[in-house]
Formats: sequence, C-alpha cells, structure tokens
Amino acid sequence: MMSKFNENFKGTLYNPKNLFGSTVYDKGAWVLNMLRREVGDSLFFGILRKYFKTYEYKNASTADFKNICEQVSHKDLTQFFDQWVYTGTGIIELRYNWKVAEKESSFVVNIDLEQTQKGYDVYKFPLDVKINFEDKTGQVKTFWIDSRQKELKIITSKRPVSIKLDPDNWLLASIPGE
Repeated sequence: MMSKFNENFKGTLYNPKNLFGSTVYDKGAWVLNMLRREVGDSLFFGILRKYFKTYEYKNASTADFKNICEQVSHKDLTQFFDQWVYTGTGIIELRYNWKVAEKESSFVVNIDLEQTQKGYDVYKFPLDVKINFEDKTGQVKTFWIDSRQKELKIITSKRPVSIKLDPDNWLLASIPGE
C-alpha cells in the first residue's frame, strides 16, 4: 500500500474529475484497504464475493457497493463512505507529541494527537499505537479517534522507549516524524 501513498490526492472518489487518475486508482486502493480493516478480513472478502456475484456483467453504482458492504458486514458504513468516498478530498494529517510519566510501579504514556488536514473537518477512525519497550518487546493499543484533538493515555508496567502510530499502515495518513 505504501507504494500507492500520495499526500496530494485531488478531489473525491465519488464522481471524480479525472476517471483515470491516481485519486481513483491509488486512493481507491487505500480506501478498500481501510474498509478491510473496518469490517475484518472474512467479511471484506465476503463483500467482494457478493458484489461480484450480484453485479457480474452488470452496471453498479457506488451506492450499490455501499449497500452490499452494509448487508454483508451488518454495519452502518455511512460515516466511512461519507469521509472516504463521497466527501473527504485528501488524507488524514496527524501531528503528535508524547511523554512518559513514572508513577509508582507503572509508566503513563500521554500522547497529544491533532488532525491538521484542511478540507474535510474531522476524520473518525481507529488508530493503532505501538509502544516499544526497553526490553525490545512491544504492545499495540487501538484508540477511536473522533475529534481534531485527542489525548491518548496508556498505562504500562514496562518503560517505553518509543511509539509508532499506525504501525501496520492501515490509514491513508501523513504522520510526520515517522
């Protein structure tokens, strides 16, 4: 997916100005990847099978695809499609800083996170945060991001030495410093 990453996608996936540009193909691939994360592997591949069987040799709209996604996943995907297909024009831009406080026999990791993208107001999404420890082990925590600014807190018994946001690159996001 990283080979398709571009910080300058122009326009929306829905009704694009250039049907054959990188926004449609590359951002489209990213959105499908994020949909896979949103619904899980087995449901995602079930969506693809049902969509293929339903619309084989026929025309289908974006709304038809969304309907199949919701039928198979049993999830309301309105927000996902609104922000990634219909309205959102670019990518998430995240800025963060973090610090560690030692309290008794534990460590508290505080992460101040901010969405700085222009255009689409607030993207809402799951964010994995990987904490790497002194003993060379790691731990991943998932947070739901639903505002421009968010404070994340992780309590651990091991001393953290670094963090990485979105370690598996699920998000179409620019995260400076990583």
